[in-house]
Amino acid sequence: MRIVKHSLINDFANMLLYCRKPLGLMIYEDETDKPIYYDEFLNHVRSIDKDADIRFGMSKMAIIAPSLEGVVIKIPFSGTYEYFDESYGFNDPIDTLFVTDELDYKYYYEPFTEHEDYCKLEYQKYKQLYRKNLDPFVAATRPYGTSAGFEVYIQEEIITNEYAKASSLRRPSRASKSIAAQITNNSTIAIDKEWLANCVESYGENMTKRFIHYCEFTDYSIVKDLHMGNLGYRKDGTACICDYTGFEA
Repeated sequence: MRIVKHSLINDFANMLLYCRKPLGLMIYEDETDKPIYYDEFLNHVRSIDKDADIRFGMSKMAIIAPSLEGVVIKIPFSGTYEYFDESYGFNDPIDTLFVTDELDYKYYYEPFTEHEDYCKLEYQKYKQLYRKNLDPFVAATRPYGTSAGFEVYIQEEIITNEYAKASSLRRPSRASKSIAAQITNNSTIAIDKEWLANCVESYGENMTKRFIHYCEFTDYSIVKDLHMGNLGYRKDGTACICDYTGFEA
């Protein structure tokens, strides 16, 4: 994994000073929304790189910027927020919830129950796959340090299917598609066959089968949340997963 200048990563990480702790997504009427600090934080990040972006899922967020030259900065969430409205009776007595009124509205915050740091979990999974020589299937990741009280990680940048242009996606051979279909037919794992066919082309049939077998019988959470935003490709065209922790797994 290529490492850019530490000073640049530090510049981005220091923007976490503008986030509220703990970090988490907003949940509004059972639908996920952006983090409560998102707009302000994005403005500060773009003061460093005007083309920077922030993407997020339930368990973590990523700073993606051309100036980072092939890596992304990832920061774990530790729970979720939910809008508090006394008129709706949102007054849950559960001890793990508390109300914060730092903003214009009040919010509940509920910490995750399974993992406090999904980026740390991702790093642990990467090390396990590395020891099994199966790490090419996932984006390389490692801890970077602490900034503004938040743990910061870096990961090699992957162009996901969600953001890739259709014309740039690899078109696997008919033979690779046939092997991918055979693998999925003999497995309980639901996975995009086109992407899996590109795994066959990237790493070979035997290695791809070993990876699927490992996920199915050793660590299913790796493939528990494989939507199009988690599957993608490196710049050299090899297939790769960029988020492989699952959620509450």
